[in-house]
Amino acid sequence: MTEAEDDPAPPETRNDDQTRQHGLEVMASEQRTLLESLENQTRFVSASSGREQRVRDAIFSTESELASIEREILDIAEAGAPSSNQSRARRDEVKDRLRRVATRLSLLENAVRDM
Repeated sequence: MTEAEDDPAPPETRNDDQTRQHGLEVMASEQRTLLESLENQTRFVSASSGREQRVRDAIFSTESELASIEREILDIAEAGAPSSNQSRARRDEVKDRLRRVATRLSLLENAVRDM
C-alpha cells in the first residue's frame, strides 16, 4: 500500500495537519527557550525574599506544565490522525495551553526583570 492508501485523509488535510503540528512544535520550542533563559537568570539569585522564591516556584511549575505540553505534542504526532476533528480538537487544546504558558512566561519575565 502507498502512503495515500494508508491515510484516508485527503492530501490537503494531511498537509494542514502537518502544518498545525509543526506550528505547535515551534511554539513549544520558543517557550522552552524563554523558560531556559529565565531559569538561567534566576539560578544564582539568592531567594532572600518571598518574592524571589515565588518567582522560582512559578518557573518550576511552568517548566512542569511545558514538559507536559511537549509530551502531548509528541503523542499527537505519534498517534497520527485517527479522526481529523479529534486531532484538531487535541491540537487546539494544546495550543490554548501553550498560550497560557506564554502569558505566564511573559509575567515571569517582567518579575525577573524587577528582581
